[in-house]
Amino acid sequence: MIGGYINIFTNGDASTPATWSNVPYCLSTTLEQFGYKVNRIDISLQNRPLLNLYRRIWTAIVRRYMAWRYKGEQYAYTFDRTPLYCRLVEKEIKKANERYPDALCNIFLSFSCRNRYSKAPSILLCDWTFEHLIREQFGRTPNACEQRYIDLQDEAINGSDHVVSLFERSAQYIAQSTGRKEVAFLGGNVVNIVGDNQPDKSDIEHKIAKHNILFIGGYRYRQAAQQLVTAYDLLRQRYPDIKIDIVGQTESDFGVSLPDNGAVRCYGYLDKADEQQRTLYYRLLREASLLVNHNPVWGGYSSTIEAMLFYTPIVVAPYEEFVNEFGCDTSFAEYCNDFSVEALVQSICRSFDSDTRRQAAIDAHTAVEEYTWSAYVKKLEKLIK
Repeated sequence: MIGGYINIFTNGDASTPATWSNVPYCLSTTLEQFGYKVNRIDISLQNRPLLNLYRRIWTAIVRRYMAWRYKGEQYAYTFDRTPLYCRLVEKEIKKANERYPDALCNIFLSFSCRNRYSKAPSILLCDWTFEHLIREQFGRTPNACEQRYIDLQDEAINGSDHVVSLFERSAQYIAQSTGRKEVAFLGGNVVNIVGDNQPDKSDIEHKIAKHNILFIGGYRYRQAAQQLVTAYDLLRQRYPDIKIDIVGQTESDFGVSLPDNGAVRCYGYLDKADEQQRTLYYRLLREASLLVNHNPVWGGYSSTIEAMLFYTPIVVAPYEEFVNEFGCDTSFAEYCNDFSVEALVQSICRSFDSDTRRQAAIDAHTAVEEYTWSAYVKKLEKLIK
């Protein structure tokens, strides 16, 4: 055991894969494999009945106002971004510091807070800031409430010892928008595998013999899922054996009737902490001939690279982060340039009709095979020590 311990602060329980795309779970367990003692500190304030009641009332009122104010535009100012909530989180951080005062470092899987009560370094590790969400993805100027939360993130980022983004462009954006000179990108990314599930090259033969499409994405990707379901009838004319499996949504989420023949199935959210659901999830990955999520802004990056590791070519939108990482012209990716059913069908057909499906599957795996948590933690250790 390495001397000392690490405090990991997360918005949720880091001991379960259900929290934030498995990232806290994978990071904390890998640190333990490296010999560190890890204190998992949940700062989500979920187990407070009165606060949860207030949260529900606040949310009901504010959502109605936001729906009226932005008239269909996107908004993301939630209760956990309010000054009240942030002050309560600050108290939780102070209490945690009193319980674990001698940490080697404090890792926050967020850009919203730091441990101002500890002499040990604070390391902020996350993907994107709230400002990027509002200005770049929503394409508008932040309102007063949103700006207050942006200012809070800027203070945490500039007051921390180390700031790390999972994406290179995000690191550049944070440095530019906050004025912080050093924002680290450790190179590559990570695939969040839970349990003993590992890719098997022998699956390729089954994959290329079939036309099984896998879609992974929650409610925010419902329009992309709708288009895929709509595309089924067109695709079936060309590929009679085609199957579509949708993980993360139920049929009621996107309001499109499924075919009566059972060729399109919705599984809802599959929790990797549950053995049966985890087994089903990885079976679908191993059987998938193609992963599809052509959402134009953000195509479910984590699930995409996970599918690639399992020898699965992909159809995605050419969003900047993915193209910067893997290039404009790859054997394993078909870029869907237009968010429409017609363009989606064309992209899927190009992938299925390719003479190099076997090589595309191999190339998909090769592109991400070094994206392991062990490799990432080795890089992170330079900041810890």
